Amino acid sequence: MNVPFTYKLVLLKLAQQKVMLQAHKVTLTFCLQFLLPLTPTPQTLGRYIAYTSKFIASAPKYLTGAHHFLQDIYPDLNVNCAHPLVQSTMQGLKKVCTDPICCKLPLRTSHLEAFVHVAHLSKSYDDILFATLLSCCFYGCHHSGELVWNNNKSQWDW
Repeated sequence: MNVPFTYKLVLLKLAQQKVMLQAHKVTLTFCLQFLLPLTPTPQTLGRYIAYTSKFIASAPKYLTGAHHFLQDIYPDLNVNCAHPLVQSTMQGLKKVCTDPICCKLPLRTSHLEAFVHVAHLSKSYDDILFATLLSCCFYGCHHSGELVWNNNKSQWDW
């Protein structure tokens, strides 16, 4: 079905208005609940970000999206969002609400011994080559890409 371009524009405009109304509704509900002024001052925005970050992890991103729709209603919103209080609140929440870092365990000599043992038992050329490369990477502090060539000759630079 071929939808006319003007019809697509109308649908897009309606979707944007729906999002704008939702963003305005959420902001108004917050202000009324905590008896804050309806105009988004830096203090109100900072409190709004801190409050919503309890429920959604991406409160600063949400504010950025809501900012797009609310700037027509509140002309001072650009200035207030750039206020140091609002910016430092967002930076602090990014530090507090981040995902935990998941690091892989380091390679140990016992792991190398296990690889060499498996390669010795299998007597497979590929297993012995892998154990050898892994040992060279480990003891020589190399990245594996420094010790291996790609089979694709078009990627060779000599």
